[in-house]
Amino acid sequence: MTDPSVGDLLDGYRLTDVVSRGGMATIFKAIDTRSGATVALKVPYLQYEIDVVSFARFEREEKIGRSVLHPNVVRVLEAGEKSRPYLVMEYVEGTPLSAILRDQGRLSSGAALDVARQVCDALACLHGEGIVHRDLKPRTSS
Repeated sequence: MTDPSVGDLLDGYRLTDVVSRGGMATIFKAIDTRSGATVALKVPYLQYEIDVVSFARFEREEKIGRSVLHPNVVRVLEAGEKSRPYLVMEYVEGTPLSAILRDQGRLSSGAALDVARQVCDALACLHGEGIVHRDLKPRTSS
């Protein structure tokens, strides 16, 4: 078994693009072949599927992603386990903050405050649920 790649079909989801690659997983843009909906699929690398601690973290992420409802927190729609573990998440169209900063340079005070307010709102929601986000950064990642 190998890690999936663009073009593969994973339990009814056609992987169309790589959104990001992180230390433990790849996030793909995908099409649900049953409904036609665009979703994001987070697929852990094979070596982490068999690691008990890493897999427990992945399962916690699923539980949190299903329970937290906030406009600035990506929702987990379902978890797949037929061919291998993965999370089906809402796909959010947009530009990573890191790309905006790279292309435009420093944000205006108003824009920076708006971004900070949205991040703080999301973090306050998570903290209210007893969740500490330990991997916050201005780029897309897993």
